[in-house]
Amino acid sequence: MAFYLGTPAGPQNLWFLPTDGRPREVFATSYDDRSPAVSPDGGWLAYVSDESGEDEVYVLPTGELGTRVTASTNCGTEPVSRSDGCQLFYRSADDLMAVAFDPVSGAVGAPECVITGRPDLLRTPQGNPNYDVSPDGRRFLMIQQVVGSGPIDLQVVLNWDEELRARVPAVGADGRTAVE
Repeated sequence: MAFYLGTPAGPQNLWFLPTDGRPREVFATSYDDRSPAVSPDGGWLAYVSDESGEDEVYVLPTGELGTRVTASTNCGTEPVSRSDGCQLFYRSADDLMAVAFDPVSGAVGAPECVITGRPDLLRTPQGNPNYDVSPDGRRFLMIQQVVGSGPIDLQVVLNWDEELRARVPAVGADGRTAVE
């Protein structure tokens, strides 16, 4: 898993949390590096940095953290990989862009606009992707905030199975008798 972490007074930096270890910082910069997206095969990390003076999407190998390539042109945020890793999507202003990606060499193709002029679908206040891509890269699932709606409360119930057993009587094998 990859995530970004920052302080109010400092930049945001990228971190990895391996399943078998402790979190480690990918690299520390004086720029805001955020919105990490690990490729489906785990071999590549796409992320956003404002190093150039505006947000751009970069891709680098996760193994030895070698040479990175720029995936976006003219601004890019919120990268998402297609499930086969051969295409990378990102938001650029009010457009959703796509680039071909070779998961063997790391080569990135020229950007193509796949959805244009839909800020209502593409803007998120958090700067994290509000969309996912179908395996063939032709359809998108997007979360759209309802205008005028308030925040949504999310309730997490721990040990719900115990609470359920306490509230609902169990039924015996005959299907009619309540058992304790």
